[in-house]
Order: sequence, then C-alpha cells, then structure tokens
Amino acid sequence: MVTKFENLKKEVFTSKEHYLAFRQAWSDYINSGKAKKQKSKNPRDTTPVSPLTGLHHLVYNILIGNDIQKCYTISKWKVGKLGFLIMLDESKTLNYRAESVIRMNNGNEPTHGIEKMYVEIVDTFLEPFDGTVTPEMLVSALESIASIEPEDIKYAA
Repeated sequence: MVTKFENLKKEVFTSKEHYLAFRQAWSDYINSGKAKKQKSKNPRDTTPVSPLTGLHHLVYNILIGNDIQKCYTISKWKVGKLGFLIMLDESKTLNYRAESVIRMNNGNEPTHGIEKMYVEIVDTFLEPFDGTVTPEMLVSALESIASIEPEDIKYAA
C-alpha cells in the first residue's frame, strides 16, 4: 500500500528554492481569495463553486510528500467513496491531457484537434501553482495517484 510519496518530492523539485516557491505560490493563491467559491459562468447554475477541486489538494499533498492516509479520511458512506473514485478517475483523464501537452511542447503535432484544448485545460489546472509546477511534474504526481488503490484508503467510522 503506497500512500506516502517522499521520493517524488525529491525527484520533481529542482532545488529547495523551487520547492519553497511552490509552497509560497499555493499559499498566495489560497490567501488571495481566488480559491473562494464564486458564481458559475453558466447563467443557469446558481450554486457558487470553488475553482480548487479535491484533485488540486491531492496533487499538492503528493508533491509536498504528505501521507495521503493522514490528509484524507473518506466518508464511509457511499457518496464519500464515490466522490473519491471520481477524483481518481479525473486524475487519469488529466494525466492523459498533460501527457498530450508535453508531446506538443516537444514539437509533436496534435494527433487530433481537441488536443489543442488540452493546453488550456492543463494551464487552468496549474494556475494555483503559479508556474512552479510543469506539466511533467503534474504527470509524475498523477501517475502516483494512479498507484493508489481505493481499498488502501481508510474510511471514517
């Protein structure tokens, strides 16, 4: 059961300054008010939502080397388990998109038209990290998430 990713932290950050800049960017984003719930751009949706998702928090905690078992206690109820499974599925989709962005950044042509939109999706996801997280770092974190088995996560009593 792998729920702690200390080695990843050492692999993805190029220096202590890079790591500290990453932590500061996250803190600045949280404290700036951008993470607060906002009205949706969809006029029919009146429920305020935060631009930060559970996946943002999971990526952040994995990159700083936190033990996922200590960061997350999933509700024992069906809805809590389902939410976590959906987040794991979203990580796989984002991983595919980030890998496509890396291929395009390396000069490869998009294999289909929608891949051009992936750049915007990945950039939007990385916004809270203010340039301190690259698509390559994101892929490393998302591949680590893929190694988490849902049955390895503790559920609240």
